[in-house]
Amino acid sequence: MPLLYAMVAAELLTVDGALETIRIQPSSPAAGADPLVDVRAAEEQKPENRIEVGDQLPRPHPLVQATSAALSKFRSGERAAPASGNDRNKTEPVLDIRVSPAARHRVLRVVDALLKALEARAYQVNARGVTIEGQLLPIGVTEKDDQTPHVPTVAERAEKQRYRWTRISTWDYVPNGQLSIHTEAYVWWRKDLRKRWSDTRSVRLEDKLNDVVVGLVALGAALRRRADEQRREAEARAEQERLRQERACQCRVVENYWKRVRSGTCCHLSLEFRGWRFQILRQHPESEDMVTRSWRLSERAGRKEGQCEQRGTQRGQVWADLT
Repeated sequence: MPLLYAMVAAELLTVDGALETIRIQPSSPAAGADPLVDVRAAEEQKPENRIEVGDQLPRPHPLVQATSAALSKFRSGERAAPASGNDRNKTEPVLDIRVSPAARHRVLRVVDALLKALEARAYQVNARGVTIEGQLLPIGVTEKDDQTPHVPTVAERAEKQRYRWTRISTWDYVPNGQLSIHTEAYVWWRKDLRKRWSDTRSVRLEDKLNDVVVGLVALGAALRRRADEQRREAEARAEQERLRQERACQCRVVENYWKRVRSGTCCHLSLEFRGWRFQILRQHPESEDMVTRSWRLSERAGRKEGQCEQRGTQRGQVWADLT
């Protein structure tokens, strides 16, 4: 509720003529959501755990070093993608970074500090992302663009005059140097978790790396809980299916026994059937009618069998009377 009131107050400020729109959103997961997240958030608040970004890269992380070499081969806005499986012996994997040449040195310093901080906190880092709580979280860095009106060039005007169906772009997109760290972790059931951290006019991305760590831990914990729930649900479904098959098998045994009793091919109650009767009734009370009918008919068959032995009558004739 306090967050809702803050958002309403921000809208009222805008309506009253404020020059700036205030957007309030949670910067970290709510307290109490997960003990692991609470512990990590408390640790990240300590001054000694603050992540510092250096001005230079004297000893860059191996992934940062490989990414730096790969970015030098790409033009502005292009992505240095990890090497495919066929080329993995020739090219080292690199990080998912899409920035302009002017922002490459800065983004490498930011990513280097983040990767080293994650490894210092005992999390596994590779070119695909970071592994937290056994869950892989892909990490990428992008640069925002400014949208400016496009001025058609002479070649574009000539192309338009020659081919009237030619379409000329209306806008140009120019990188503005504002960086964003994002993850593609799929957590549709948790809309409260952040997946992107960006530069703002008041706070640079370098000062948000501790919040990035807390957010990644929250995402990993959410994915782990979801995986545990899915595993438990799968085990419950498997157990239900096992019980269903077991019940079906026991019911078939009872039905076959009942058919044998009616046809006269069986005139005694086996110990196995007696055990099955109580087991079926204990696990499946809804089968009481069918099992009780088979039990009573079997008792009748047992009594008739004794009468047959005493009178010396053929078994088939007695069963003919029963049916």
